[in-house]
Amino acid sequence: MGFINFKQPAFIQNKSYAKALRDFLQQFGYPARAPVSTDLINAILKVSDAKYHTQSRDLFEKE
Repeated sequence: MGFINFKQPAFIQNKSYAKALRDFLQQFGYPARAPVSTDLINAILKVSDAKYHTQSRDLFEKE
């Protein structure tokens, strides 16, 4: 699995971001199946405040 590196948006709290990454790595760490592009955003959405879901999706899904 590659390294996840991007600037954490101000609207995602450190605690939530860290939990999302921890959960993501636990779910997709070796020997689990390889994640698809939306798995990280889904992990972030699970732990973030619902009022920021649109902003989070825009950050990752907009072209």
